[in-house]
Amino acid sequence: MERKQLLDHKTKLNKEVNMEHTSIFPGPHQANPHVLLLPLPLRGHVAPFMKLGHQLVRHGSKVTFLTTEFIRPQIENVGEEQEHMRVISVPDGLALEDDHKDDDQLVQRFLHVIPGHLESLIRKANEDELTGNSRITSLVVDVVLSRAPIEIAEKMGLKHAILFSSAPGVLALILHIPKLIEAGIIDADDGTVKKNEKIQLSPSLPALDSADFIWRRPGNKSNLYQKDMFQYLLLVNQILKVPNWVLCNWFHELDPSATALLPNIISVGPLVANYGKSIGNFWSGDLTCLPWLDRQSPGSVIYIAFGSSSKFGQEQFHELAFGLELIGKPFLWVVRSDFIDGISIEYPDGFLDRVTNLGKIVKWAPQEKVLAHPATACYMTHCGWNSAMESINMGIPMLCWPYFADQFWNKSCVCYGWKVGIEINPDENGMVTRHEIKRKVDELLSDEGIKANALKLKELAQNHAHEEGGLKIIMEVRTPGRNQPLLLCFSADECDLGARGETGLVGDPSTDSGGKLVDNFPGLDLSILFLSSTESESKDTRLDREQTEGKAITLDSSNGNPKIRGCLIRRSRGTERRPPVHRCSQVLTLEMVQRLRGGGAWRK
Repeated sequence: MERKQLLDHKTKLNKEVNMEHTSIFPGPHQANPHVLLLPLPLRGHVAPFMKLGHQLVRHGSKVTFLTTEFIRPQIENVGEEQEHMRVISVPDGLALEDDHKDDDQLVQRFLHVIPGHLESLIRKANEDELTGNSRITSLVVDVVLSRAPIEIAEKMGLKHAILFSSAPGVLALILHIPKLIEAGIIDADDGTVKKNEKIQLSPSLPALDSADFIWRRPGNKSNLYQKDMFQYLLLVNQILKVPNWVLCNWFHELDPSATALLPNIISVGPLVANYGKSIGNFWSGDLTCLPWLDRQSPGSVIYIAFGSSSKFGQEQFHELAFGLELIGKPFLWVVRSDFIDGISIEYPDGFLDRVTNLGKIVKWAPQEKVLAHPATACYMTHCGWNSAMESINMGIPMLCWPYFADQFWNKSCVCYGWKVGIEINPDENGMVTRHEIKRKVDELLSDEGIKANALKLKELAQNHAHEEGGLKIIMEVRTPGRNQPLLLCFSADECDLGARGETGLVGDPSTDSGGKLVDNFPGLDLSILFLSSTESESKDTRLDREQTEGKAITLDSSNGNPKIRGCLIRRSRGTERRPPVHRCSQVLTLEMVQRLRGGGAWRK
C-alpha cells in the first residue's frame, strides 16, 4: 500500500474512531451516559463517591448512587443536582437487632448481599429505559467491593472502574507487597516486619519506614487486625488489575510517578465539594460554628477534628483539652459522642467554663466550609486521605496526629514530602502531652515556608478541580457490540496509546519509522508494528495485510469490551499470493501493556 493510500486510510479510520466514542460529557448529538456509583456504606467511603457523582453530573452525566437503607436517611445535600442524581437504597444484610455501627460486621454482610441486589437493579434500570430511566452505561465501585460487581458489569456489558480513595503512596505500597515478601522484608502471612528497612516507593516522596506499613496498628496487642488487614491488601493487589480503570483521588503534582504504577490509572482528584459545600455527610454539621468563625480574626482559629473513626482514651482526651487551653488561641473542636473509647465524654474539671470565650466545641462540623473560612489558620487532623485532600484544596497547613492504617503514611507525605504540615509526636509512653501540642501549634503557625507550600498546593489542586481531564477520559464508553477500528500512526511522535491503552499503533515499513517505534518497546520482541484490518468475526479481529514480517497490535471489541491483542503476521515470500488471514489469539498481559505505555514518545 502506498504512503498516500495509508494516509487516506488513517484519516478515514480516525473519523470512525471519533464516531464510535460516546463520552460521559456528551455533545449536542450524544445521549447522556448513566453512571452507577457503588461505595462501601461507611462514612469515609461514601463522601468521595458522592463528590465524584456531583462532578459527573456537572459534566453532563446522569448518576445513580447506590447505598443501604440504613445509610440513606443519613446522607444529606444531594442538592440542586437531584434531578440528575438519584440515591437508591437496598438492604445491608443486617437484622434490625444487629449493631449497624459495627463496621466489620456491616462490611461482611454487605459483601454477601450486594451482588444479587446489583444485578437486579441494573437489569430493571435497563428494562425501564423506555419509561424515562436511561440505560446504565458504566459502573464505578469501591475497591473493597470490586470483584463481584465488576464480574456483573462484565456480564451485563458495562464499562467499569474502581475508585481508589487513598493516597498515591498507598497504592504504590499495595502494589509493592509481593516484592517485599520476595525480598524477605515482610512475612507472607500477616505482613510482620522481618527486616527493618526504609522503602523508596516514589522518587518524589519520602522513603517509607516499616513502622508506617499501613497494615500495622500501633497499640493493638493482638495481631488479628494486622493479619486481616494484610490479607485484604493482598486481595486489593489483585483487584487493582481487573477493572477498565482505576480512578484515584489525587492530582498529578502530588506524585508524578504514580500514573506509571498501572496502565489504567486515571487521576480524578481532588474530589472535594465546590465553594466549600459539604455533600454526602452522615451527620448534620453544627452550623452555629460558622457565625462563630465570622467573629474571629483572619487566620486565628485552630480547627481540631479526627474523622469518624479515631478514638482517644480518657487521659489522652484530657491532655488534648489542656493543650488547647494552654495554647490560648481560638479553637473549633469536633468531639463526637463516641470519641472516647468505651465511655461517655468527660471534660477536665472546669475546662468548659475556662474556655467559654476562647473556643467552640461541636459534635460535628461542616468541614469543607470550616477549612474554606478565612478565620481558619490550621487543621489538627488524623490524616485520613479525604481530610488531607480537603485541607490541601483549601491551602490549610496541617498538624498531623494519625490514628491507624494509611494515616501514618499520609502523615509522612504531608510533613516530609509536600511539606505542608508538622507531625505531632507521642512521648515514650505513647502519650501526646499538652506541652507537645502547644509546641507544635506554635511551630506551625510561625513557619512561613509551610504556609507558602500549602498555598502553592492549593493553587494546583483548584486548577485540577476545574478541569474535565481525568473524568472525561475515564468515562468514555463505546457502543456495545461494535468493532473498534485502530488508529494509524507513522512515527513515534504521532502515536499515543492514551490513558486506556486502546489505541492501535503502526509503523510504515517503507521508512525507518517502524524502527523508531520498535525502539520504544524494549520489553517486547517486535520488529515492525503496523495496522491491522478492521474486519472482524466473532471474538477475533481478522488481519489481512501484505507487509514484511512483524507483529501487529489490534483490538478485540466483542461484547463491547475491547482488549489489546497481539498477532504475528508473515508474508508469503517469493510469490504474488496474498498472505492467509491470521487471527489475534493472544491477549497481551498487563505487564506487556504497561511496557507499551512506558515508551516516553506516547506519553502526553
